[in-house]
Amino acid sequence: TVKEIRAVAPAHYVVKVESFSSFAKNNTEKYESSEFEAEGCKWKLILYPNGDKSRNGKDHISIYLAASEASHFQLDGEIHAAVRFCLYNHICDRYLTGQGRVMRFHALQTELGVPRYMPLKTFTDPSNGYLVDDTCVFGVEVLVTKSSGVGECLTLIENAS
Repeated sequence: TVKEIRAVAPAHYVVKVESFSSFAKNNTEKYESSEFEAEGCKWKLILYPNGDKSRNGKDHISIYLAASEASHFQLDGEIHAAVRFCLYNHICDRYLTGQGRVMRFHALQTELGVPRYMPLKTFTDPSNGYLVDDTCVFGVEVLVTKSSGVGECLTLIENAS
């Protein structure tokens, strides 16, 4: 995916981890953020600090967004959202931001994201600026897209010649 560097912090949610090495020391496979609201829905940011091995994320940081309220699926059936994950670079004081990928959340798939967001080797190297003094900052932006229901149906009729 295409990534950009920008100065603006993520619009919807940021989680600052001040002791990243504790994930490994405590054998923490998965971290779920507090619930936050964006675009009228409730969400959680999910991190797999040593990679989501079940989705081929070994030796990578894995990052996901989870819809945390099932009632949205009972009313609308699904949520389509453009999701942008961000990672702060301490050296250049900017956010590495992924291109917004449109994701389809529904009752059977409430957690979507990037299993191979960044190689752990790149992330943990202090000279890259993502993990400095055992501290890192992840963020997310969510833009829910709703269909306006406007469209058309075209039926072509063959000429009877």
